[in-house]
Formats: sequence, structure tokens, C-alpha cells
Amino acid sequence: MTILAVEHLSVHYGVIQALHDISFSVRSGEIYTLLGTNGAGKTTTLRTLSRLITKTSGKVEFDGKDISHVPSHTLPALGLCHVPEGRRVFPELSVRDNLLLGAYHRTNKQEVKDDLHHVFELFPRLKERHKQEAGSLSGGEQQMLAMGRGLMGRPKLLLLDEPSMGLAPLLVEEIFTIIQTINRAGTTVLLVEQNAHLALSISQRACVLETGRVVMTGAARDIFADPRIQEVYLGVS
Repeated sequence: MTILAVEHLSVHYGVIQALHDISFSVRSGEIYTLLGTNGAGKTTTLRTLSRLITKTSGKVEFDGKDISHVPSHTLPALGLCHVPEGRRVFPELSVRDNLLLGAYHRTNKQEVKDDLHHVFELFPRLKERHKQEAGSLSGGEQQMLAMGRGLMGRPKLLLLDEPSMGLAPLLVEEIFTIIQTINRAGTTVLLVEQNAHLALSISQRACVLETGRVVMTGAARDIFADPRIQEVYLGVS
């Protein structure tokens, strides 16, 4: 079953076209990766899907509903949550309050409490620091907080933008293990990630963007094995 269908999506920044008629689909229950070098249009794609950027043309369907004109603040209630590049936590609020902001649209207090407990199980360091100001956390802890905040929306589809950016290798491995745990628990993941090797190793399918255009889609293992991908993204010549 397709949970996200992107059809002929184009986006402009003024006179500059950032996305050129791109199409791809994400199946329910999978990890799907968008690959591409800097400036390829990956972050623009996620920001357009979450309605932070207005498309020029095309259609986006989420869970069978056209969301092309849905206000961005209503998307978490539909089951689509976005963890943006750069974490963007609220530095003066506590870890706990940052997490609760991810559940702003939810009314069942017991379910919110249960999900907070679940996030603390996934990220024990956040539990240890739940009273601390978010700005005092390390970069890795802030990334965990951003992901936990996204999970507090109880998403069907989680958009993750560069979760490993700026993190030490051991923390990167930990973050990717958690992404797999989140996915196995039932959340579909659309991942944007510079670390192509790790991203493809945990994904079922992938899409490669170049200068705002789709140049390849398919099974992650097939894209991983493609000689051009090996050379450009994996450093194998």
C-alpha cells in the first residue's frame, strides 16, 4: 500500500526552479531514502511535502488524501511529522517541554503520557536530562530530542532530514539503529541523508535526485550496486 505519492512536483524559488517534475512513491512500512549531493533538492522536497514551501505544480497524496493545499500545522494530526535539518529545538525550554510540543495537536492525555514514556525508552539520555534546557544538550542529544519530538506526534510517516549531520561516527550508528527500531514499530520513514552507505543499508527503496530532477529510483540494493552511485556517493572507483 502506498502511503505517499508525489506526482510531477515542481517548485520555484522566485525565478529559480528547484524541483523539476519529480515523481516517486513511498510504501507503508518501509524506509525510503532520498539521495543527492548538496543542492540536489532533497531538503526542498521534504519542506514541500510538509507544506513549508508552496509547490508550483504537481500533486502530493498522503494516506490516500490530496494534501497539496492542506495547512502545514494540520499535517501532524493526519499522521505526517517532519524532523528538519539542523534539529531546531527550543533551547530555553526543557527537554520534556520540547517533547510535549510534538503532541500539541493531541487531546488524549494518557496516550501522550504513554508515548512520552516510549520516547524515554528509545532515548534514555533524554530521560536522564528531561529537566535540562534543550540548548544545553550536545548535538547528538539534540538530534535525539528532535526525533523524539517528531515521534510524539504519533506519525504514520516520519520525514527525517539529515539526522547524522555533524555527529560523531558512534552516535551516527546509534541514530541509525534507532531509526530502524522506529520503523520496525510501524512508522514509515522517508529519509534524507548524506551518508549514502548507511542510508541505503537500512532502506528498502530509494530515489536519487540531481539538480532537482529524479535520475534513478528502485530497490536500495540495486541503487547501491550501480557503478555510478558507487563512484559518486560511495567513493568507489
